[in-house]
Amino acid sequence: MQVLLYTLCFGLGAVGVASLGLLGWVLWPGRARAARERIEQSRGRCLVIGLLHLLALLFLLAVTDRRGGGAGLLVAAFLVWMAWKLLTALPGVLSWLGESLGSLADRPELDTARATIWGAFLLAGVGLVPWLGWALLTACLAATCGCGALGGRRAT
Repeated sequence: MQVLLYTLCFGLGAVGVASLGLLGWVLWPGRARAARERIEQSRGRCLVIGLLHLLALLFLLAVTDRRGGGAGLLVAAFLVWMAWKLLTALPGVLSWLGESLGSLADRPELDTARATIWGAFLLAGVGLVPWLGWALLTACLAATCGCGALGGRRAT
């Protein structure tokens, strides 16, 4: 029963993330391409920027817990901004993950849709592994957020 539950969680997570990634390629192809270029060029920088954003969010949440008042609006605005950057950079990072996985399997030439789907399955699979997988998933999402913050917008 537990294996069935994990399989269901993996399937739903992978399909959901793949759908978000493919929708992102349709809605924001310029931003997704810029995010892919940024993650290829400087993965470490994207991770550091993403972790700094996460620390800033945790700091703002702690301040809001202590002070209350209008600080909650600042946290909400920052959280929406981070979610926007994460959502627009996710397709590029997923396709990069899929291409990396494809190159390990001697299939380096994947089209964008297949690479995005493989990247989504890889990201969902990593999230199923306790502790180490969760840490890697957090690092990948932080790098995606940092990539979105650094990526900017390029012409399509």
